[in-house]
Amino acid sequence: MSLIEVLVAIALVVLLTGGVMLGTGALGGARLKRSSSGVTAAVRVAYNHASATSRPTRLAFDFEARTVTLEQSDEKRMLVRKHEKSGGAAAANELEAEAIEAGERIVEGPRAPRPSFHPVEAFGLADDDGNGKSQKRLEDDVRFRQIEVGHEEEPVREGRVYLYFWPGGQTERAAIQIARGDEPTDDDIYTILVSPLTGRVVVESGAHTLPTIRDERDESDRSDPEGG
Repeated sequence: MSLIEVLVAIALVVLLTGGVMLGTGALGGARLKRSSSGVTAAVRVAYNHASATSRPTRLAFDFEARTVTLEQSDEKRMLVRKHEKSGGAAAANELEAEAIEAGERIVEGPRAPRPSFHPVEAFGLADDDGNGKSQKRLEDDVRFRQIEVGHEEEPVREGRVYLYFWPGGQTERAAIQIARGDEPTDDDIYTILVSPLTGRVVVESGAHTLPTIRDERDESDRSDPEGG
């Protein structure tokens, strides 16, 4: 082969490799967008479901399974407990039961019963697995990176975390980060920000956290997330 033929062959390999990389990046970006749309839809469905059924409702985010599931309580009321894994509900697994037991050992006096939650189906949130519950699964190579909700003291990065909705048309403040790949850059991360009163959802590119609450006004819709 002549030098020109070698150079042409190298140029073709570079072009093909670049095209594959660009195509892979575009595909990954599309998966991230579809996943953020799925989480956003789940928040809206949960907000409407709580009002329509007059029952406390929650979204259960599972880091390992990469799913978000709609769950409902048969009780009409629920008192949310701050800085607690289940937020005041009955434990859903052994780890939550141990955490609740450890916390209640240091609390004196009568304790209100904890409402239990179970998966339900709702219009607008497809049953992806055909198992009789409304559940969304993140796209391939997309995962929950970090989730902040009002009743948790610290951001959650593993296990399960819950976002609660009430019949009166309220929810918790939340910042739900999803990412693609094991070492995502800021371009590989979306944050879904949830407003506490209206359930308004804003999707921001990059990693965003909940702003620090200074007073009660920060809990109102006057502090709707706008990319904070």
